[in-house]
Amino acid sequence: MSLEELEKGLEEKIKDLFLNSVPRYYDHTMSVVSNMKKILERENLGEEGTVVLTTAAYLHDIGYAAPYGNDFVGNIEDQSVKIPTHCETGVEISERLLSELGFDEKTAARVVHLVSVHHGTPESDENLKLLLEADKV
Repeated sequence: MSLEELEKGLEEKIKDLFLNSVPRYYDHTMSVVSNMKKILERENLGEEGTVVLTTAAYLHDIGYAAPYGNDFVGNIEDQSVKIPTHCETGVEISERLLSELGFDEKTAARVVHLVSVHHGTPESDENLKLLLEADKV
């Protein structure tokens, strides 16, 4: 699958999830994807790194679209609950979507890891540093 085909599939899936739950996160996510593309132009990460980071940009906040009580995770007011909950549910949704898109286990695991820790401290994880840079919207 080409990167263009992958992005088309990802965008369709996240758009549907966000527009049926917390639409404001769709626009944010697309801004992060745009930022990531600019970052990837200056970095030399090869095809695998490009796929991992592009996919992580699309999926980093997908957990906000998960049901939570009578609403969605993205509408939780308490940040101490909202942040970890969207990371945890984002992992579950990402695993399902990546499986549907036919990702191999190794690549999917790298993306899911970034989704799970994207509110953490990058330390020595270069991919996380780049995702956090793209997420500064």
